[in-house]
Amino acid sequence: GTVTATGVYKAAGIGSGSDGSCGAITIGSGLTSLTATMGNGAGAPIGSGYKGSCGSITIDGSTTWSAGTATTHYTWEVSIVKNAANQDVPRWTLTKK
Repeated sequence: GTVTATGVYKAAGIGSGSDGSCGAITIGSGLTSLTATMGNGAGAPIGSGYKGSCGSITIDGSTTWSAGTATTHYTWEVSIVKNAANQDVPRWTLTKK
């Protein structure tokens, strides 16, 4: 399937909001495309919001995943886009190989 997730102010696209928390994030091999954009001031597009915390992030079976790490079945792209307030925020895109 395809997932598009956009965080609001200080929130991750997938993960926690400001001062919030979330458990482990698992993105499995059935995904064909994922685009996650963080809100302004968030910690990351996938993971913790501002001053938030999350458990491990597992993408395609790799629990040592971090921003920019290549995966076995996905290509990875990091870009900068403008949010609704015309601020630069990171967007992370995973696409099935």
